[in-house]
Amino acid sequence: MYSNNQLVGQRKANGAITAFSIVCEDTANDGSAIIATANRGRILGVGPNYAVADTVMFQYTFAGVAQLAIGSGGCTAGDYLKSDANGHGVIIATGGTTPQHVVGVAMRSAAENDIIPIQVNPEVMTAGQDYIS
Repeated sequence: MYSNNQLVGQRKANGAITAFSIVCEDTANDGSAIIATANRGRILGVGPNYAVADTVMFQYTFAGVAQLAIGSGGCTAGDYLKSDANGHGVIIATGGTTPQHVVGVAMRSAAENDIIPIQVNPEVMTAGQDYIS
């Protein structure tokens, strides 16, 4: 069982936000958030467990445990996750030099479309670096 201790922020949705998805700052509209797309920067955290309509205020988790929908390829417990094109969690690249915009760490293994708990800790990593901090 996981504690629901979370640190949350609040933003206005600029476009629909799907449930259990990664959200990021909307750089075109200060104070707004959008669903994250593939490895997009300025990750805020994980949105709520319900869909959010355009212009509605919502809370997102920026630290602590949150539930996240998993994208293509699934994941293994301990994997660092970033956003796919739909705001779902996918494992980060382990090679190359492209910065990886991480939302957090999978707390259990999952298949595509599963919803799992993750430890939310947005950060930017370079593929291939030592991820132990």
